[in-house]
Amino acid sequence: RAYGAPRAIGVALLARARLMAERPAAGQALEHLREALEALDGSGADLVLAEVMIDLGSRSDAGTDNQRRRILRDAMDLAHRCGSWRAVSRAMEALRETGARPRRPRVKGLQALTPQERRVTQLAATGQANRDIAEALFLTRRTVELHLTNAYRKLGIDGRAELADALAER
Repeated sequence: RAYGAPRAIGVALLARARLMAERPAAGQALEHLREALEALDGSGADLVLAEVMIDLGSRSDAGTDNQRRRILRDAMDLAHRCGSWRAVSRAMEALRETGARPRRPRVKGLQALTPQERRVTQLAATGQANRDIAEALFLTRRTVELHLTNAYRKLGIDGRAELADALAER
């Protein structure tokens, strides 16, 4: 702590939390996980951060199921970006235990788009109207709107004007 090494602090707190989870004082494990999360935030130690988030989201006393799912989805996405299939598998299993049904390891970015969302966004990026996209793909206009809304969220953009740039960057 004196040197301010967030990765080392995070690893130590994660190890401590895992040890405490096996003992009667399991409540302190949650505190250590939250402290590790705080220490690792913005540190660049993404894989350790993902592991902490998976352990935190796996605990039933870490919040509501929705809060835990959000943590686990972010952890799964982070682990996927780091290339750790073991961590991705752990996060998916923990998500299933909360009642979620994860379909892909990425929840943000171009890789998170479903094939249909990708087709719709590519047509929308060329300037086609929702009605034209719906006709071309044999969908309803409402389905096209739903796919675009989901794609905007996954790509982290606000609307159609940013779509072409978002598809080109990734």
